[in-house]
Amino acid sequence: MKKHNYEVKVEWTGNEGHGTLNYKSYNRNHTIIADGKYSAINGSSDPSFLGDKKRYNPEDLFLSSLSSCHML
Repeated sequence: MKKHNYEVKVEWTGNEGHGTLNYKSYNRNHTIIADGKYSAINGSSDPSFLGDKKRYNPEDLFLSSLSSCHML
């Protein structure tokens, strides 16, 4: 059987100088990178959890992965 391996790197870019001192001391921005892909994905959390609404959140990405699998 053929093996399929997938790797990504998630890089947190939301440190505003205080680390994770408390819930509001940092933003949730991060970048998702996969070798050999055209571009990175700018991510954050849902705005309900202090995320940036202009970036993809885990819920967006989860639904898009399910939709893509179903479509293909």
